[in-house]
Amino acid sequence: MKVKLSWRLVAALLLGLVGYYIVFQAFYNQIAFKTIFPYDGLADMMVGVFYNFTPTFLQSIFIAAVIFRPTKVHHIGRKIAVDAILVITMLVLYNLCYLHFFHGRVDWGGSAFNAIFVFLGIETTFYVLNFKNSMREAQAQKQLALQYRYDALKAQVNPHFLFNSLNILYSLIDIDQQKSREFVLSLSQMYRYIMSQQNRDTVPLRDEMDFLHNYVDILMKRYRDQLTVDINGEDSIVEQQLVPYTLQLLIENVTKHNIISTRHPMTVTINIGNDNVTVSNPIQPKTSESPSHVGLRYLTELYQAHGKEFAVSNDGTTFTAIVPFI
Repeated sequence: MKVKLSWRLVAALLLGLVGYYIVFQAFYNQIAFKTIFPYDGLADMMVGVFYNFTPTFLQSIFIAAVIFRPTKVHHIGRKIAVDAILVITMLVLYNLCYLHFFHGRVDWGGSAFNAIFVFLGIETTFYVLNFKNSMREAQAQKQLALQYRYDALKAQVNPHFLFNSLNILYSLIDIDQQKSREFVLSLSQMYRYIMSQQNRDTVPLRDEMDFLHNYVDILMKRYRDQLTVDINGEDSIVEQQLVPYTLQLLIENVTKHNIISTRHPMTVTINIGNDNVTVSNPIQPKTSESPSHVGLRYLTELYQAHGKEFAVSNDGTTFTAIVPFI
């Protein structure tokens, strides 16, 4: 267990210590002297603060050093026990040294209660911070694992798409050389985009739309214009951000799970709003298709990692995906 002492944390601990000392001293004065202000004046109070706050401050430094020390003890109960033993040993030695060198009177009960309260406060702070650090690390590991899985998905999608694209190109070469050249150009622009976005968590919507246009152009050649993608609101694009390949995965999801033919043409509608992009299509399910929704699950988790909600709905006739801007 390890929590680093930053300057902000040290300042917070000092501020908390001062507040604690004021409350504790007032409570102690009330118990011992029946008044919270048993001083003859301001000067007498300052002397009392010096003699009482100084040992409390020094004890707090030692207790904080004990609790925040680097340790390989991961069992909470054992660490608290070791911390408590060290603090009690310190308290006894401190009071014995005070008696030996200053020949003064030591209030063992008051100093013990004081040390216990300081110990509990700092120990609690340590475990709260340790819990928050553990939660952040767990979230970071979860997001890293999710990114690896998403990268694996893309590694599967891209070769598969390339294989299909080359088959389409092969069928076009002898039929229409102009379309073949346009196809190659769209394909090269797509893969240039894929290479440029490999290490990015988010991409501008405008870049994603350029990528989508090339992707749709290839699909239209593949389905011989039986697939149409209507895009509304593209002129309103400003600086919105999306997870890379979101729209391509959604369009691919349409082609994967729906019949697209002369008898069953497909029209996908994309509406770009102020806060999100809506992608919808009529449902024309393939009878042999058993949907896994892997891509949709990845998109849902990736947007959740950015604190956004990626939502889908299916009313039996229309499938709709709502993609939030990041």
